[in-house]
Amino acid sequence: MGLSGLLMVGSGAGWLTDLGMKRLVVPRQYGTEPWMDSIIGNPDASGFRVQRFAVTTADRLELQAMLLEPTKAAGTTKRGQVVRAALKAANLPDSNNRIRGTLILLHGFNARKEHMLPFAERMTAAGFRCVVYDSRGHGDSDGEYATFGARERQDLQRVLEAVRSQVGGAGPGPLGLLGYSMGGAVSIQSQPGMPEVKAVASVAAFADFRDVIAGQAARKWLGLGTPLLPLIRWETRWRAGFDPWDIRPQEAARRLTCPLFLAHGTADALVPLSQIHRLAAAAGPQVREVMVIPEGTHGNVFVAGGDTLWGKLAVFFVRELDLPVP
Repeated sequence: MGLSGLLMVGSGAGWLTDLGMKRLVVPRQYGTEPWMDSIIGNPDASGFRVQRFAVTTADRLELQAMLLEPTKAAGTTKRGQVVRAALKAANLPDSNNRIRGTLILLHGFNARKEHMLPFAERMTAAGFRCVVYDSRGHGDSDGEYATFGARERQDLQRVLEAVRSQVGGAGPGPLGLLGYSMGGAVSIQSQPGMPEVKAVASVAAFADFRDVIAGQAARKWLGLGTPLLPLIRWETRWRAGFDPWDIRPQEAARRLTCPLFLAHGTADALVPLSQIHRLAAAAGPQVREVMVIPEGTHGNVFVAGGDTLWGKLAVFFVRELDLPVP
């Protein structure tokens, strides 16, 4: 091969490396959708009221967040009625407009906080105050790169500090984390350093980021992604400031100090089902349930899980977080 050919190969490899790095850690910026605007425009119809606030991270980024407090309408919507029925079937009491605690809802990669509003509609129906926020690089928050837990763990601690200031008084009460995909991985990685978190639910999360990346690389660009992985790793470390090979929620799962609920779809092509079993094995006695959802893909796992999944999530958090009525 001549010099021109070598230069072309090198240029092509560099382009693919840059593309791979960007797809790995640079979130797509999505605006709000009409259904999101509709909920925010009339939040009481979903059973909550909205209080916006901002959080400053350790590296001076500003994250945009919302505190969602249950209203008397909580539980009257179709989504809310499903949750209340599940609690009743489990012989758990209705909240009777009493706030049982606070749930922080963490979205996935390429999403934004408003994607979690239907989650909040269900969990406020169960009696929980909910917090949603745009992770760094997502939605209306600052930042260019997602680090899948390397920096998001500290961001989550900052969010909790801000929530305490927002609610005042007796504080947020018993605290739980509910995360999807990247949000689930961040939740698991964060809890060992946040003992105030008393329950974690993770849906479609990965156990080892490196394995997921390698699996995707083998399927990308006719397999050319695999030999480029060392370069993509190096460029991620250089530009995004973290080593993606270090993101291993299964190691954090060994140190969990609270109950864990796991759910995953059998048809998840992005994060293989084996990842949930690795998380469960690492968490050991902290695992309360591993829900395997038939035909659930990475993107439709909540649709495939349906009312059964939401009922189990509500029951899990009420059982683990609710305090006896004085």
